Amino acid sequence: MIEIFDAHKRYGSSVALAAVDLSAEPGQVTAVIGPNGAGKSTLFRAVLGLEILDAGTALVDGRPYERARAPLRTLGAAIDPSAFHPGRRVVDEVRIATVSQGLSSRRVDAVLDETGLGLVRRRRIRALSLGMRQRLNLAVALIGRPRNLILDEPLNGLDVDGIHWMRGLLREAADGGCAVLISSHILSELERVADRIHVLASGRMISSADIASAGEPSRHVVVVSDDPEALRALLISHATDVAREGRALLVRGMTVRAVADVVFRNRFFVESLAESRDSLESDYLRLLAEAAPFDPVLRESPRPERPS
Repeated sequence: MIEIFDAHKRYGSSVALAAVDLSAEPGQVTAVIGPNGAGKSTLFRAVLGLEILDAGTALVDGRPYERARAPLRTLGAAIDPSAFHPGRRVVDEVRIATVSQGLSSRRVDAVLDETGLGLVRRRRIRALSLGMRQRLNLAVALIGRPRNLILDEPLNGLDVDGIHWMRGLLREAADGGCAVLISSHILSELERVADRIHVLASGRMISSADIASAGEPSRHVVVVSDDPEALRALLISHATDVAREGRALLVRGMTVRAVADVVFRNRFFVESLAESRDSLESDYLRLLAEAAPFDPVLRESPRPERPS
């Protein structure tokens, strides 16, 4: 289990994390999404002990990761695919990780096959594509069969087959009891594999949602008219919400039939009328738009003192 409590981190006058709480439970894929610079990588590095929090706590299975008795059995991390020595062979990097943890040498071949690297095992890392370096990063993360995984943008550089493979691997790891914490900008994939989504913006956690318990995505009616403002004024008394996007209106709280009835009775011309549903992407963009303004340089509250 990965737990983060009241995490604060700043670099000079710039705030990277502000009072962030998060937990990644065993048996679940927990995703953190947000724009570039939101603090995702800082948060993950803090769990690994690569960044020292100004205040707050990051724990892996109840203790700081640097105190883990068997680090790669406790937590596997794929953070930076460019961190490997370019002159080493693929198999050498995996062997180094194996020997460092006192693991059986048989794990080398097993994890290379598991991550699709068996055919390039003797290739120099400088000759690998980004997608293959991502696979190597994951191979090292998996070498100790860890109880927890942290993956920072692991889908970058993967082709369609690679993304499909990664989705299956993440789901298999979680179903086997592993706590998986992941970030990615490919929201459509996270929507398919994640159990819980956290949205981070300007160092703040602005939303957390359990996808598994969210039920069916909310639906709305999209109607395109040559006079959207007049139609909006008419529909607003019947619907719970009517938002305008150009010539289109997004109507919530009414069925397609109800909207069509209003349009017909009031002789409005419409080009299209259809039901749609929200996606993770639309919810994410809405949350960012609705988030209260926050200055990432100047904190609203005093910086907390480092705990003794």
